[in-house]
Amino acid sequence: MRFFETLIAVFFGFLLLLAVAVPILVIAILQIPAGRTLVSSLASDLASSDSRTVTIRGLHLGFALNAEAEHVSIADAGGIWLDADQIALSWDPLKLLSGELAIARVFAKQVDLQRRPLVQPDAVSATGETGGGAGGFFHSPRYRSAEHRV
Repeated sequence: MRFFETLIAVFFGFLLLLAVAVPILVIAILQIPAGRTLVSSLASDLASSDSRTVTIRGLHLGFALNAEAEHVSIADAGGIWLDADQIALSWDPLKLLSGELAIARVFAKQVDLQRRPLVQPDAVSATGETGGGAGGFFHSPRYRSAEHRV
């Protein structure tokens, strides 16, 4: 009987160690260039759709899961409408479990808004508004737009 108790204790101890070690090892592997390339490619594919192409280069996830990217570009049927360099994102990944995306802050060294994105018919609300707008969302020391230069 004592043997089974010891065996069960060792088994659950191993499972606990595995549950802690695997996420830490995965994040550590993502710190090397090959891991960054893999996660950048996966994130680009997940963020893209039939009407939008998102390209992310140099994505880096820290141990707090805050993200940094060397370059992000977003394109639609009309071509690239946003280019951004040196982006840092501070967010709450646990909110994803409840179906929410909670971004606390986005910082970009440079953002180039080439034009307004094309509005997809399914993106227009019942009131006819297309929503959105940066509205204090970007904090950037250097912001450039095709319409306005700041």
